[in-house]
Parts: sequence; C-alpha cells; structure tokens
Amino acid sequence: MNQIFKGLVFTLLLSVSVAKANEAQNMLREINLTAAAATAVIAGLQDKINTGAARPDDIDPNKLKAAYHAAYGRLANKDIASIQEAELRRIHEAMDRALDQVMTQFRADILKGGQDAFVPAFFRAQLFTHFNGLVGERYRAVVTNRRHELINGDSAPERVIENAEILKQINEWLERGHMQPEIRSVSGANFGFWPMTITEPCMVCHQRNGLQQRIGQFGGATVIISNR
Repeated sequence: MNQIFKGLVFTLLLSVSVAKANEAQNMLREINLTAAAATAVIAGLQDKINTGAARPDDIDPNKLKAAYHAAYGRLANKDIASIQEAELRRIHEAMDRALDQVMTQFRADILKGGQDAFVPAFFRAQLFTHFNGLVGERYRAVVTNRRHELINGDSAPERVIENAEILKQINEWLERGHMQPEIRSVSGANFGFWPMTITEPCMVCHQRNGLQQRIGQFGGATVIISNR
C-alpha cells in the first residue's frame, strides 16, 4: 500500500511539473507572437520613415495600439480583448506599455526619418528591453545572432543570456543557422528560440553596415526565457 501511495504521489507531482512547463512554454509562444504583431506594425511604416514622410498621426498611440491589436488578431486568429487568463493578460498589458514607451522614446527620430532611421529589428530589440523591465525576473526576451553577423555587439549571445546551459544551446543553434523554432527546458528554466530570415530591406540595410547576406538566409533569432 505504501508503494502504491508513493507511486500516486510521484505521478501527481510529475503531472503538476509537466503542466507548469506546458504553461510556461505557452507564455513564451505568446510573447513571441505579440512581439511579431507589434513589429509588423512598424514594418508597415518603413516606407514613410525611410523617406521622412511619417507624420504625428501615423504614430498616434491609440492608432498604433489598435493596429497592433489587429495584427495580433490576424496572427493568433483570436481577439486580444477576449483573453481571460491572468498571466496572458499581464503579458499583453506589459507589451502595450512597452510599445508606448518605445514609440515615445524614439518619436523624434521616427518623425525626422531617413534611411534606416528606425528599422523593425531595432524596434523589436527596444521593445524587448522595455518589456523585460516591466515583467521583472519572470521573463527575458532578446534578439541575438552570430557574433560576426551582429551590427550591434551589445546583442551578442553572451551579453544577453546569463544562463550558461541556455547560452550553450543557443550558440549551437546560431552557429549552424538553425531554422526551426525550438522550445526546451533546462535547470528549471524554459526557453524558446525563433529564427528569423533575411528579407530584402534587412539585406540592403546590413550591406550598408558591411554585412554581405542573401534574402532567405538565417538572420538571427528571438530568444525568450521564462524563470516562472
């Protein structure tokens, strides 16, 4: 009877552990999805920004938030306002605030405009910086790449990822240009890896910064870590 009881307790604890890991991994996916939606809005403004044609109305906070929520709805196939789960709502509230903070911080640069004045990759990195500050130790989201393909050395893997086990795995994927999204667990932490590919605007911008790349080539990754 004692062995049966121990077996039931072990099974229960294992089930709880698996459920917590699944929940954490769902949160990682949600953060990546929200960032993708917000970045899509900025990508849609690139022609205006690059030509110096962006106007205050283009970056009105309410309009940007509405556009971001609409982009999320298209990507997630659900209305952002319908989300009820508390942790998901906290993630979205933090992303809303991060978007507003970034656009306020760089408002003058966006309105001044010019070639590569405010590119989507830079926006996403800044969005994550503000998001990380708002969510504390629960999550950490970064954009990184192989060192020889970085324009900004501050985004090097060893500068933005503290967990040695996670860093080792991320470096392995980066070095071989791993093109498949991954979600793993190590040492009580869950982390996700979402590769990005080089688009034509990225390629042209990178060429101006001395990097020779091709459209469709591996272009770094979004890495999100959960410590919940």
